[in-house]
Amino acid sequence: FSWPSRGGVLDYSADEATITASVEPLADFLEWLVTRSGAERVHLFVHSMGNRGLLAALERLAARQRPPLRLGQVFFCAPDEDVRTFADKTRLFPQHCENRTLLVSPDDRAVALSRWKHQSPRAGIVPPFQPYAGIETIEVTGFGLLDLGHGSFAESEPVILDLREAIESRRPAGERQGPRRVEGRLVIDVRQ
Repeated sequence: FSWPSRGGVLDYSADEATITASVEPLADFLEWLVTRSGAERVHLFVHSMGNRGLLAALERLAARQRPPLRLGQVFFCAPDEDVRTFADKTRLFPQHCENRTLLVSPDDRAVALSRWKHQSPRAGIVPPFQPYAGIETIEVTGFGLLDLGHGSFAESEPVILDLREAIESRRPAGERQGPRRVEGRLVIDVRQ
């Protein structure tokens, strides 16, 4: 599912309105995909403002009194969402999945700009490091000065390999080859 982002820095406010308007179609799509597609396992990769749409869509499905979706791996990539809202919504949704992984970065300039615009911490950027109940957090570091650092899950071979291993092995991040423990956090350095 791809919601119609305008994709420009100056279009940010329009994109916020568009993701809100995309919640109902996303809820319908998710319900169809999980219940009627015939797929054995459905994994979700949710990026940036799309995290807002996913969490709102799951709330919408719950309000319809539908059974919770049974999902495989759910990857929250660089969420452009307030940390308190993210914590609140992910505490409840999705209830039935194999594992949930949050990918954050101290080098994500797009989410940093959102933090400045909203004047509130965002879930997709560190510091501060924020643990979330039932979610494994991986800090993706090592982007260069000219890198935007926002599409790390789709652009970096070490991250892509870790996501693949997560899906294939179903092992938690601390047991996979890619993430390394650094001062109590799981880190993937894209330079390695």
